[in-house]
Amino acid sequence: LILKVQRVGISQNDFVLIDAKITYSGFETQQVKPDQFWVTQNGVSRVINGLFISDTKVLKNKPLLVGLSLSKSDLESKKPVSIELRGNNKIKVQIPEATVWQ
Repeated sequence: LILKVQRVGISQNDFVLIDAKITYSGFETQQVKPDQFWVTQNGVSRVINGLFISDTKVLKNKPLLVGLSLSKSDLESKKPVSIELRGNNKIKVQIPEATVWQ
């Protein structure tokens, strides 16, 4: 599985909005569950206020779309944020502080 962040934005209500995509190049269907998504800063778990996933199955030619919303007040200011998919193999993508705190 490959997790790529596509877009990061800030809402008028001070929520960090993250759009991501999960792709897969294998032949077997991969299951993804909502409880496998984690957001961390410096190894500390942060609250996910909203989570959207387009499906619970990832296929070779059908990427999974992911939307996350995080309250800026729940995050440590000026620090990078990591998105993790914790399954059989942990996938972690770090979003630089310059992108999150624009």
